[in-house]
Amino acid sequence: MTNMKVACMAIVMCMMVVSTTQAPVRPICDLVKITLADCLDYLTGGVKDPSSLCCDGVKELSTRANTTAIRQKACNRAKDIAMHTSNFNNLRGSGLGLRCSTLLPFPISSNADCTRVR
Repeated sequence: MTNMKVACMAIVMCMMVVSTTQAPVRPICDLVKITLADCLDYLTGGVKDPSSLCCDGVKELSTRANTTAIRQKACNRAKDIAMHTSNFNNLRGSGLGLRCSTLLPFPISSNADCTRVR
């Protein structure tokens, strides 16, 4: 019975290590998708200014993209969305952080070179 408890405890510990080391990378892609969806009217030229909901997401992206790996994942997800969105305006995408009064540590553009993001 003791061996079973030790084995179960080891499995739980491994699961905790795996979930804490991988968790930050996966959700950033979802956050990029949600944020850019909230910013779509602005990014495609439908409205003059980004919404407060859009800017809240941009600010959260700025905060959460705190490592090179996460920033590159976010950049690649944003690039993919930009490439597959009709009428996506790269100039507006590139300036979105400034329009929302924050600094994004990665570009939002269909022609971004995400390998250069640090």
